[in-house]
Amino acid sequence: MGNYESALKKLEASKSRLQNSKEVQILEAKVNGKTGNFSKSYHLWNAALASSSDDPDLFFNMALLLMDWSEKSSDPEKNKT
Repeated sequence: MGNYESALKKLEASKSRLQNSKEVQILEAKVNGKTGNFSKSYHLWNAALASSSDDPDLFFNMALLLMDWSEKSSDPEKNKT
């Protein structure tokens, strides 16, 4: 299990103790994006953007997610398997 997958499991295990704030949503979105769960990550980013649409950092991070998604979905090695 990679570092991101381990971080995601720890985050999900401790999520009930954490307040479901925008920061927690952003962290969860980033970790899900890094583990390749782009659908969940995209949903979390949209929820965070809806609550604070004037935050330029959120748009920047959403753009990074979309670039990662694009790179991984067009990876020729991944398409071979």
